[in-house]
Amino acid sequence: MKDQGDDIALPINTEPALREINEKWRLAALKAAKAPENQLLPKNYGQRCKEWFMRDFWSAHEAANLLVGCDPERQLGLPGHEALDNRAHQLVDAIKRSELRTEGRMKKLYVAKDVLRWAEEKAIRLPEPLCEAMGIPAAEQSEEKKIHGNSLVNAQKREEVMGAAFLAMMRYRHQCLGVGGKFNGAQIARILESNVEELFGKSNLPMEAPTMAKLINSYLGRIPKDKRR
Repeated sequence: MKDQGDDIALPINTEPALREINEKWRLAALKAAKAPENQLLPKNYGQRCKEWFMRDFWSAHEAANLLVGCDPERQLGLPGHEALDNRAHQLVDAIKRSELRTEGRMKKLYVAKDVLRWAEEKAIRLPEPLCEAMGIPAAEQSEEKKIHGNSLVNAQKREEVMGAAFLAMMRYRHQCLGVGGKFNGAQIARILESNVEELFGKSNLPMEAPTMAKLINSYLGRIPKDKRR
């Protein structure tokens, strides 16, 4: 005959296992917090800006990280990063409360160029590498609004590209047209790459082809649709 206590399962002490798991998470978080890519303005930030600038859509999290000066995929909540996290959270909230249009199945993606325009309107100071990736003058660096040397260089590059682009549209009109018979930045950038000396008067390009395409498309977007052919 069984005793009544034979079928009663003894409670398992899970505290040691939980402590071990929590300790592993804590150590992993500390390691991530010290990783160079999770710091402010990491060495690869400029390259990451270029990569994300080529994307049409950003999440609020990615946009906030980029505007703060961090890797767009940097996770929030890392130990010792409270100041960065607070700034990023503020921007995430501001972006979500803004009137920026959203895209995607879950309506959680924002048009990248709209985010940048919104940041400019809100006088958010953009990190210099982000400005360079965009091909626009860097943010003013002093209260007196002195022009930074890089701003002049970038402005000159934009002028060179757009001057060559307009020349290409006149000389290689049909090759500059994309779908629907309209001028296309990528097509024009290819012409610029293939005819550098003719269109720029020198042997090297002032910008990479994808950046030129983005710049040209931004200007084409300001031209009335019926005038783009």
